[in-house]
Amino acid sequence: VINDILINVTGSNQVVVYTITPTSANSCVGDPFTVSVTVRPQPIGLADTDAVCSDEQINYNIQTRNINLLGNSVASQFTYTVISSDPGNVSVAGKNRPVASSAPITDTYTNTTSANVLITYTITPFSTTGNCQGAPFDVVVTIHPEPLGPNTVAQRCSDVPVNFDLQNVINTVGTGNSVPSKFKYSVTSNNPLAVPPGPNRNVASTAIINDVYTNITNADVEITYTVTPVSLADDCEGSVFTFKVTVHPEPVGANVVDPVCSTALNYNIQTQNINTLGNAVPSVFTYTVSSSDPINVPPAPDRVVATNLPITDSYTNSTGVDVTVTYTITPFSSANNCE
Repeated sequence: VINDILINVTGSNQVVVYTITPTSANSCVGDPFTVSVTVRPQPIGLADTDAVCSDEQINYNIQTRNINLLGNSVASQFTYTVISSDPGNVSVAGKNRPVASSAPITDTYTNTTSANVLITYTITPFSTTGNCQGAPFDVVVTIHPEPLGPNTVAQRCSDVPVNFDLQNVINTVGTGNSVPSKFKYSVTSNNPLAVPPGPNRNVASTAIINDVYTNITNADVEITYTVTPVSLADDCEGSVFTFKVTVHPEPVGANVVDPVCSTALNYNIQTQNINTLGNAVPSVFTYTVSSSDPINVPPAPDRVVATNLPITDSYTNSTGVDVTVTYTITPFSSANNCE
């Protein structure tokens, strides 16, 4: 019995010819004859690597990228098993291919950890002609992580820079994954006529948000940044999150001239100014006081601790000419201490 094991790793059929001389039990030698055995080739593939971002489809054609490029170009079909270096976070359930096919690998994996995850395909090739099995080989696909951040809110007073680093969102313990990132975003305002939104950022950058918003309405205005994070290492886009900034209003008052005789003042800054001349934001006030004739009509003390009390200072002017006493007032909103 001829039971040789013949290995053909070329790219085509090979013929092995046995020239056989028969000999009888009585040592009679017969005429030689031949037996030709066609040895079909087994596919040859080699270990290879690939890399994609989280949520990006793999597109690995085993035939063209491996058997043809690295092996012996035998037309083949493939089965494979799949394992993950981090199965708890990046599962490969249902990814094995038990029935041979020539289809490429087109799986997609989500990696929201802070590190690369390796997906290993152990591939067994079978020749399309003859179904000859080749030796298994591995293709290891690196799944780069995508940045992950939760929706986040902040508060700022009118005219105070936002001054916010979006990386802090990605670094949020428990809901972020700390992947170093850059960011692009669009910006909207729920009251764009009174408080226009800042400019969109169309090219991802690590720069902080330093927009300044002026809110002289009498209500909060919400500015929404719809943010797309992009990993610095591999340009992998993460899921969109929102960063909402509540811009509290600043109190608005107006300059007034109030002629009075030598007497005690009774000027309610809130009702006589902020409410009637400004934007009616409930406020407290500090002020400094000066006099055009401080020798004869000394100014009253400054108010250094903000209160909502009216101005009740008394002045006596016996000079015979008008003296101007000026209160330079700084209002602060009662709700949020916005200046």
